[in-house]
Amino acid sequence: MTSREALAVGVVAAPALGTALVALSPRRAVTAVATTVALVTGALAIALATVALAHPGDPFVGNWIVVDAAAGLLIGVVGSVGLASVLVSPAYLVTMQA
Repeated sequence: MTSREALAVGVVAAPALGTALVALSPRRAVTAVATTVALVTGALAIALATVALAHPGDPFVGNWIVVDAAAGLLIGVVGSVGLASVLVSPAYLVTMQA
C-alpha cells in the first residue's frame, strides 16, 4: 500500500469510524469526540491534497481509487469545509438553544 493509497483509505475510514464513535459517545462527550474526529479527518484530507497537488503529473491509480490533482483539490476543499463546519457549529448551536 502506497502513501497515497493509505491516505485515501484514511480519509474514508476516519469519518466512518468517527460517526460510530460519536453515536456511541455519552452526550457530554459528543462535541469533544466530533471535534477530534474532524481534526483527524481534516488533517488526512489536507495531507492527501498536498501529496496529490505536489505531484500532479504522477497520479496514483489503484484497483478501486484514483488520486490525481483534481481529486486532491476536491478532497482538500471538502476536508477544509467539513473541518470548519464542525469547529464553528458548537458556538452556533449554543445560541440556538435559547
